[in-house]
Amino acid sequence: MEDFRKVLFECRDLGVKFERIHMANSAGTMAFPESRGNLVRIGILAYGIDPLNLLEGTARPAMHWFSRITSLRKLPAGAPIGYCGTFVTQRPSVIATVGAGYGDGYPRNLSNKGHVWVNDALAPIVGLVCMDQMMLDVTDAATVEIGQTVELLGDHVRPPELAKVSGTNSHEIVTRIMSRVPRKYLYPT
Repeated sequence: MEDFRKVLFECRDLGVKFERIHMANSAGTMAFPESRGNLVRIGILAYGIDPLNLLEGTARPAMHWFSRITSLRKLPAGAPIGYCGTFVTQRPSVIATVGAGYGDGYPRNLSNKGHVWVNDALAPIVGLVCMDQMMLDVTDAATVEIGQTVELLGDHVRPPELAKVSGTNSHEIVTRIMSRVPRKYLYPT
């Protein structure tokens, strides 16, 4: 911030004036109020994403991503799940297939470590995230049905959580969603 201010003073001394001055993104604006100048560029915070938890969980996501359960299977203990069998059930399990995958922009590196929201509970992703689908262990969830909606991103599954687990940032989580994923824009009435 000090270097930025020095440049502003040097410009002013040369007769260059700026109407609008700012020097911070969402996190900088919140963490360093003095960085705001006379303009604020909040960026990702406008979407309700607080990547550094500076609002302590009070930011409300403006974007939600949902999909549906396309199949359910009851499997015994010892059953490999998905390509390469990277997950093996440790107990009799109910595995749901969901119609979303890396071809839709869901991070493949969330295989065996991500989660989605189903029936008021988090359900872990098991096996590799595929191009068009992923599998969930819904054994401990309340009764689930084919066609049921699951939350991939939203109030219960936040981009900063998935970013941390997948080793990236919140920006990548939300900007990689492909154009083939249908959008529905809701405006307050």
